[in-house]
Amino acid sequence: MPPKAAKGGTGSANATTTTALSSVGPTTQQTNKNPLLQNKIEALSSAVTNYKAAEQFLTKNILSLTDEPFTLTHMISILLQITQICNITPLPVVAAIRVTAFILKKHIVDEMALEIASEVACQITNTLTPHISNHVVGAIAPQMAKLLTTSDQMTVTLTRTEEI
Repeated sequence: MPPKAAKGGTGSANATTTTALSSVGPTTQQTNKNPLLQNKIEALSSAVTNYKAAEQFLTKNILSLTDEPFTLTHMISILLQITQICNITPLPVVAAIRVTAFILKKHIVDEMALEIASEVACQITNTLTPHISNHVVGAIAPQMAKLLTTSDQMTVTLTRTEEI
């Protein structure tokens, strides 16, 4: 279902907008239309309140392997595992988790591409710089020799002119 357009006039206190996630079910008094900030979510009462507790929770619930580092790739796998936990998880929640996983995956691919491009550029620079320098010196050397010869000839000519 596509998002609904805003109702009411511009700047109206009654104007409401509905997103694809919030348009799935009816609005109730408990529906939270304003997302909480990260620090407020972290402050909510929960068994998981820090990194170590989070790590233990994921291992206990068989969502992660023991002693495996929490890389972005591993976290994407965990998010996708979470979407498979229960059939009663609301579809918007599953969709939001999957969306987050795919965005993280794209972020990893972009970072890897940037890293590879940087490494290739560095290798090409390191390989070609000495060769380019040698070619430039080789190309300039005959011109410099001619310039030096001309300079010597001009010095001799000037000296002879002064003698006359």
